[in-house]
Amino acid sequence: KNISYQINFKKNSSIISKSDKKILNDIRQILSSDKKFFVEIGGHADKGTGTDFVNDNISHLRAQSVYNYLKDNGMDMTNITFKGYGSRIPIYNNVKDRRIEFKIIDNVQE
Repeated sequence: KNISYQINFKKNSSIISKSDKKILNDIRQILSSDKKFFVEIGGHADKGTGTDFVNDNISHLRAQSVYNYLKDNGMDMTNITFKGYGSRIPIYNNVKDRRIEFKIIDNVQE
């Protein structure tokens, strides 16, 4: 399953706004409630941001920024990773592709 969340990143930015931090706190609660799965935080960029190199870099920084925010706010990151996808997986074909997705990868075997 995927949880797609639109963070309002500005062009070429990985800074999380105050309003998005409030929603990330809610997501942190959801993800913290069940330790039986792995989660990948996927960062994305719109094609209008720049070259493939720029988009790969900014999407990585966006995913890392969300990862660090959750970690710095007390979340156990043992089963959580992050990855930048550049602009290779567009959904909206516009600035809405400056998004973060939380992808549930696998169940943890106990």
